Amino acid sequence: MDYSKWMDVLKMKSFLKLVARLRHPHTLPEEVAQILGLNVSNYLSYEQFTQLLCKQGHCPKTLMRFMPREQAERIFSSASYKEHFCNESHFSYSFKQGVIDFTLTYDAENRLRRLYLNHRGMNLDEKLEIPLNKEHIHL
Repeated sequence: MDYSKWMDVLKMKSFLKLVARLRHPHTLPEEVAQILGLNVSNYLSYEQFTQLLCKQGHCPKTLMRFMPREQAERIFSSASYKEHFCNESHFSYSFKQGVIDFTLTYDAENRLRRLYLNHRGMNLDEKLEIPLNKEHIHL
């Protein structure tokens, strides 16, 4: 590909990112999806995105059961809201239509045990457990 075509592609990608940012001014779906090792479009609606996240059967590629707490929390460093407690951490990502919350729970040795998801379409006390791999997947 010659230089001018390459520059056109870069300009188009920048323009598309701008359009996506207008639709999702706080957090882009791909930013949250990358945390879980998923590849999604920024043009999904909030409802489509939360439905995708709630689908059973996908394990995060970036998190694994028993990984150290510090490493797991680092993966969520881009969250707009972070709260840390003795046995769990909460990370929230803001969207125009609502918030997506992740809760990470740890064992007595500060190793990741469980990952839960909550969003606007669920009850406040309802959480969906996202299964974690027991072994690290190399990307």
